[in-house]
Amino acid sequence: MRVSLFGEKAEDLVAKLTKGAQAYCEGKLTLNTWQTAEGAECSGLNLLAWTVQPVGIASIGRRDPGSG
Repeated sequence: MRVSLFGEKAEDLVAKLTKGAQAYCEGKLTLNTWQTAEGAECSGLNLLAWTVQPVGIASIGRRDPGSG
């Protein structure tokens, strides 16, 4: 899924998110369809987000709760 976020919110996330990182997102979802040069039908989801929050990022220096 392709997620788009613009403006100040996007600039704040540049250092926090990388491609493939997990994030909680809210926005307008659209389904796009297109045809490749070879004639194959393709489709993909796009989200125009108004909220994006990183999830699953551990703080540096925190201990794993299971490590005793």
